[in-house]
Amino acid sequence: MEDKLPSPNSSARRSAQPLDAVKTPLPQSLGKGAFWVFTRIWVPMMAIGWPFLVIYGLANPRPNDLALLNLTANETPLLVGVVSGGPFAQRSYFLPRRLLKGGGISVVSDHNGRLSAEAQPATGFLLLAIWFGCIWASWRFLVRRRVTASNKSLERTRG
Repeated sequence: MEDKLPSPNSSARRSAQPLDAVKTPLPQSLGKGAFWVFTRIWVPMMAIGWPFLVIYGLANPRPNDLALLNLTANETPLLVGVVSGGPFAQRSYFLPRRLLKGGGISVVSDHNGRLSAEAQPATGFLLLAIWFGCIWASWRFLVRRRVTASNKSLERTRG
């Protein structure tokens, strides 16, 4: 049998449309990639990961950290961040009762076994804004079902 090449008028011909990657400038392509990574990977990890870190901190409290934070009655520190590297470590605690007093986040630093605590003013509100923003973005980009229109001109008007 003889193999025949498709004729130029057949349906198997090459597209005349240039590749999208060629038309799109590099900064715009990088921006789209960063937006995809942010909305599909980082945001859900933050929305789900922080509550797990808080649960871990409640289940395994560090008595030395709790003593250093000078907690009052009925005050519960919520672990919201951990940094570790060599002889240096930091743990960030969210203190909801101190949020309006200006010390919503307290950072306990561990330098070769020497502990020190530092209050971070106004960062508690930033933490809550980031977390609620991550929950909203997870819902917006991953969970919510997209509505498709029957009319293609109407499709472009929906967000």
